[in-house]
Amino acid sequence: MVPATAAATPAPASIELSASGQRALKQSSLSVASVPRGPKKTTLWLGPGKTTIGSSATVELIGSLRFTAGKRKVDATALELALGRTSSSISGKVGKQRVKLFAVTPTRPAELDAAAGRLALTRAKIALTPAAAKALRSTLKLKRTPSTAALGTFSVAIAPELGTVPAPTPIAVPAPGPSPTVQASPTPESTPIATPTVTATPTATATATPSATATPGPALDCAQRFDKTPAGVVDWFGCALPGSTDLKSWTNYLQMPFPQFPCPGSAGSIVPGFGASQVVAGDKYDHRFPVLSSEVGTDGSATVVLGGNVTYTLPVHGINEQIGSLRVVINPGGLTGTVYADGYAKPFDTSPATCTAAPTPYTGQPVLSLNLTGITPVTTSGVTRWISVPATVIDTGDRIGGGSYDGSAWGTFTIALPTR
Repeated sequence: MVPATAAATPAPASIELSASGQRALKQSSLSVASVPRGPKKTTLWLGPGKTTIGSSATVELIGSLRFTAGKRKVDATALELALGRTSSSISGKVGKQRVKLFAVTPTRPAELDAAAGRLALTRAKIALTPAAAKALRSTLKLKRTPSTAALGTFSVAIAPELGTVPAPTPIAVPAPGPSPTVQASPTPESTPIATPTVTATPTATATATPSATATPGPALDCAQRFDKTPAGVVDWFGCALPGSTDLKSWTNYLQMPFPQFPCPGSAGSIVPGFGASQVVAGDKYDHRFPVLSSEVGTDGSATVVLGGNVTYTLPVHGINEQIGSLRVVINPGGLTGTVYADGYAKPFDTSPATCTAAPTPYTGQPVLSLNLTGITPVTTSGVTRWISVPATVIDTGDRIGGGSYDGSAWGTFTIALPTR
């Protein structure tokens, strides 16, 4: 048996409830959701923990499932997938008792590669076991025992982290509406290659064109970067986040060496362009954008329009997402704000249908909320800075992280404007 430890970041281990499965649960006055919530109401999203792969596999699933009936609820925790050649199951603790929750029936052979530490299982059928149905009826005081018919499908793809993830090769993805006179600022990762597996991106109309290029700053440690943003740019930092269900974990996830499942394609990439750059060359967590215009009010309000964009791709999971042309608005009073953006995105879905689905463009949409409580603009050496303003994902549908991160921490912004 070869142990392979996967990072505790969002990864493709999901239970997708079918329409008939949801009806079967409702007939028992029962519903189920993931904690935290998955990218869709019908999808229960789980992240892999420790994994052991050999002729069979054991996968520790991070997260829990919450079963609800009226005001009563019970969580299934310490979830674990046992994958075998002939039979498979997902077990968990319901109260103090460990129960085999779901029978897992593959519809195609699982990929078990012990040497590479890889595992993939695509759309296997799942159903509550008789033991789980009995335990749920007793615990939740249901009038009828839940169905043990198929409730939906289960998919998982595991690949080991290989220490420091090598820099992936960027993918040629057209940016929305660039000016023909503006060229993307070169970065250490900005030599794109064409690949036939990438779906063409619809063109969106950009609201602003960068008039200057934001260049990377010195190679400072993460904690030293926040108050060093030079005048005329805005820095977006993710390096200091914990790396669990946030911008940092999303960045880590896109760089993981997954097998080509469910889509063919190359490694993931995070590419700034059209005036945007990395804050520190080679660091994909933080990005810098040029200020195109700014207006600061005497009531604490401010509006700052930025150029540039960042494109996030992971072809093997059908991810193709861009955010840019940011407009940072601080409300009167200076305590709250909103970031608006142009870009394109599509839902995060690990079914094969996502491979060929085209992303949907959007323009001028609110994507992040800002909390400026306790943050006062600081003026030094002719530069006024709002330092390290926390940003949180607004429930925007699928525009950020495929819709999987609503309410999550999405880094901080330092806004640096020349003092007038």
